[in-house]
Amino acid sequence: MRLVLALVLIAGCSSRSPASSISSRASPPAKPEVRSAELPVTVEMLRAFADDHSEAFKLFELIPEEATRAAIVKQVLREGTLGCEVVNPGCPVLFYGPPEPDETITSPCFRRTLVELLLASFRPDSELELDRGLLRTLMSYDEGLIRIVAMRLSEAQQIELVHSLAKAGAESRYILNPLSTEGAAVAVGRYHLDEGVDSLDRGHHEALLRRVVFDRTFSDEARSRAIMELADSPGWGGSELVATLRPLLADRSCRVAAAATSIVSRSDPSVLPFRPRTRDPQAVMRALCLFALGSWGAADVIAASFAPSSGIEVIYPDGRAYAPSRARIVETSVPGNRVPRNGVVHRHVDELEEALRSVGSGTCTGTVCKVFHERIEVELQPDAAGDLVIVRLHHPRDFAEEAIPDSCSGP
Repeated sequence: MRLVLALVLIAGCSSRSPASSISSRASPPAKPEVRSAELPVTVEMLRAFADDHSEAFKLFELIPEEATRAAIVKQVLREGTLGCEVVNPGCPVLFYGPPEPDETITSPCFRRTLVELLLASFRPDSELELDRGLLRTLMSYDEGLIRIVAMRLSEAQQIELVHSLAKAGAESRYILNPLSTEGAAVAVGRYHLDEGVDSLDRGHHEALLRRVVFDRTFSDEARSRAIMELADSPGWGGSELVATLRPLLADRSCRVAAAATSIVSRSDPSVLPFRPRTRDPQAVMRALCLFALGSWGAADVIAASFAPSSGIEVIYPDGRAYAPSRARIVETSVPGNRVPRNGVVHRHVDELEEALRSVGSGTCTGTVCKVFHERIEVELQPDAAGDLVIVRLHHPRDFAEEAIPDSCSGP
């Protein structure tokens, strides 16, 4: 079945503004218009593309001019009606249903798949240039479509788009491609974008990385990434690095403090986040948070320090306790550690370490750690010396049995 689409390409329709970002008030998409120009794309081709993206190469013969394919993308985006239904809601990566055999250019799934097909047919180095009005329209679409289109934008327009989305309070992660040296400096230095920190080059942006590390207006995640990047910065390390990062060991952000502690502990193992000998639950939970968020060469030994010699009981959602097939011997080879003598059996150390690692995405209040929308709750009790240890851990997920459902693998 051949379909008909009119390309109404109006020159000079962009609303040019001296503002440095797109208005957060996106223009509502117009209704799709079917006119009298032939588009040599069939619904069968779009359905095949949904299964195999190599089908995009067929467009080179059908629509050889890339400028024409770009014009079609712009027209469809400008007209709107791209809200195709998600076929696997709740999964980490969303998939949208392919068009049905009887769908036409007015159908949302047809139009969305058409945009993806056209963009996939671009040359690797090609860029899609959108006027300011169309960038505003793009902001009104869903996160998935924004990312698909943004991958083809120029670096400057990607930065502008992310900046505008962030100002509007919309999702702006995973949109920026790796930036050039100049682009990264603009994204972080001028627009203050967390998303640009990953593209900072330690050989060119050392001063900017230092600024990010100590600037609390950047996210905790961006600051911690800057710390790790600085740790590998040529010509900046050793005692100078330790002296610079040491004040951050007490940073109010556990994520930032964990990153700094990870680096400082390489030369000063006394700062490793072993369980403190204390009756203060906040001090124990702070150390637990540092352990969960940091990177440690002796992670199993640190995890074991939070447990009594009898081990930690891990309780899963159905109320049952984890029953290990074998106990694990934890060697205590780190100088100055606070784990009991060599050879003490610490049951469930693997499970404890895995559970505590997942705390890294959340925050801890009291003895409850929230991970995304879940909770990990630990029970603290004094040991023989009166110091608090973890005796029981209530976990919302069963790592031993949990698996990603098949529906998340694709449509």
